Amino acid sequence: MNCFSLHYLDAIIWYIESWCNMNFLVTYEQGIAQVTLKDNKLQIKPYIDLLGASYLDVHEHTLFTISEHGISVYDNHKVLLYKDTQFDHSPSHITYVADHHMIVSSNYHHGLLSIYRFDNEKTTFLKTFVFPQGSHVHQAYYSRELKKLLVVDLGLDAVFIYDILQDDLSLSHTLSIPKGSGPRHLCVSKEGFIFIITEYSNEVFVYSDSYELLDVYKTLDHPYAHSDSSAIRLSHDENYVFAVNRFEDYITIFKQKNGHLERLSVVSTMGKHARDFNINSDDTYILIANRDSNTITYFKHASGHLTYVDSVTIERPTMIFCLD
Repeated sequence: MNCFSLHYLDAIIWYIESWCNMNFLVTYEQGIAQVTLKDNKLQIKPYIDLLGASYLDVHEHTLFTISEHGISVYDNHKVLLYKDTQFDHSPSHITYVADHHMIVSSNYHHGLLSIYRFDNEKTTFLKTFVFPQGSHVHQAYYSRELKKLLVVDLGLDAVFIYDILQDDLSLSHTLSIPKGSGPRHLCVSKEGFIFIITEYSNEVFVYSDSYELLDVYKTLDHPYAHSDSSAIRLSHDENYVFAVNRFEDYITIFKQKNGHLERLSVVSTMGKHARDFNINSDDTYILIANRDSNTITYFKHASGHLTYVDSVTIERPTMIFCLD
């Protein structure tokens, strides 16, 4: 076996040991942990110690994460490739747009959107967009179907839709959400339907790929004294939309077809302050990060119905990323 083959084999072993034995990554008080499922039991192991880790993204062998006062980039050996600490308050969200080799971070506290070029493990800061007073930029989501970057602004009750240019963004459209609704996160189906969850009104707004409002759906039967929706995701087969809220701590399951939603059930998250959740690749189970109860809860999923199975303790989990 020649030297090249040995190095290649070593890289494969490192990759398997680093990520392939995990099901999920979770951000929590001390950094990032790996979560595995074995015999219907959750197991947690610290992965990277990192202050301020609250959201992350993974592409191939690279991990992009929020860190204290900025962002950090790691390879799958857990080697730090890049760190930016230019902000007084840490961003709230990070995503990597592989089609354009661009990292995008959203800063809720300052109303900022920052973009970076990432190419062959080299990261370069490009620019920061400053939004109008009152802005709370909460998420940036790239849709391959729409070929657009959708930026959710909770403070301005708007979704700003951008074309991605060479090392820049160009605003192409704005979706105005009713004042006080508080759009927080969104997801986009392969057919181009846009599903936006609102933190304050606990609703799901559905738009077509031509940005026409199709309908609005309540996540709960009646208003609660204090219930803030926190996350929304499509199942991988796109037959279901899941929406979670904190304080009341329910996860709502909708049947989805051609952008139309039918609410199937509302289930307790079995924890407190449900911050985020994620679904495995074949849609058979869901993990929910419950920040204030310091737990991750595990549910089996079948045909839009959830069954609670197990929970595990971890300090103040905030985000879950599916690796499988």
